[in-house]
Amino acid sequence: MKDELKDLLNKAKNEVNNHPKGQLILPLRKKIYSLMGEHSEDSEGRVLRTDGYLRRLQLSVLCVNYVLPIWNNVMLDDNTPNTLLKSINDYLSGDKDWDSLWELQNDFWAVLDSYMCNDNDYGTSIYVGHCSINAVMVALNDEDLGEDDENLLDEDLDPYTWDTAFYSSLAYSESEQYDEKTKILKKREFWLWYLDKAIPKAMQI
Repeated sequence: MKDELKDLLNKAKNEVNNHPKGQLILPLRKKIYSLMGEHSEDSEGRVLRTDGYLRRLQLSVLCVNYVLPIWNNVMLDDNTPNTLLKSINDYLSGDKDWDSLWELQNDFWAVLDSYMCNDNDYGTSIYVGHCSINAVMVALNDEDLGEDDENLLDEDLDPYTWDTAFYSSLAYSESEQYDEKTKILKKREFWLWYLDKAIPKAMQI
């Protein structure tokens, strides 16, 4: 791992430990994404599979897997997030094309919207569903490195544009069973895992 990225991760850990809500803010995440490697596109605007793309995708998948048990423990009859993760592997291996992968995540958006409109108590599992959709979008388009809006925070954005990591942090921390202090502790715990474990693992690609 390059020294510049190591230094940024150390800075980010300090920020998380001192943030009043235990968050890793979006501008820091985007700097991390950029230092993970090059983003490049072909003449048709399709993302190329650079090391940076593969690392960011691996990081996104790691985030989904970290919170996937929350979905699996609640949504016993819906295996879609697991299916989407498998479909990402199929896409990378050439067994599934861009359009069919896009259709899968698009269809799941409608399912999640219907879950949110009924009266069942799904807790934070819905966030896990959004995580899996976002991982697919990273597979299709890479992360948004945000050069044009580098000062925006997550709360400034439409929730439909939140990244996989932020949705994962919500799934991990926002349970109604937690009081506000516990939510902050859980959020900080997630982001420190993200910085200490997930990013170094993704960088092994």
